[in-house]
Amino acid sequence: MIRNSEKDSLGVTFDEFSKIRILPSDQFEASDSMKDQCKEFTQQIEDFNAIVQIFLEMLQAKAEQIEAEKLKAIGLRNRVETELETRKAKRQQLQLLIKERHAELHRLKIQSDSLENVSLEQLRLIEQLSSK
Repeated sequence: MIRNSEKDSLGVTFDEFSKIRILPSDQFEASDSMKDQCKEFTQQIEDFNAIVQIFLEMLQAKAEQIEAEKLKAIGLRNRVETELETRKAKRQQLQLLIKERHAELHRLKIQSDSLENVSLEQLRLIEQLSSK
């Protein structure tokens, strides 16, 4: 059997519900309170982790959206540059065609003038021959 002095030194006590406790009631309550605080802290950490996970997922979604928009912008920029080059080449092609047409017009004017001169000479010749 355990004597009272030994029982006190071991720290065995009875609570108000007649349950055996190794710790004194104030230490048991402090320990129980700490256990509840630890559970609450653990729950807060889990909630925080869930919020961080949601935040990271949102950041990942935004990063993907930004990357898609960036690729779209690069594509549009390349299209604009290609369009500028295409327009420049088409403009040069049209200018060359205009020069060719001007050269053809000049050649046809010279030919027309030459034919008019020939026609006039033939008419003069016909007049000279008819007046004789």
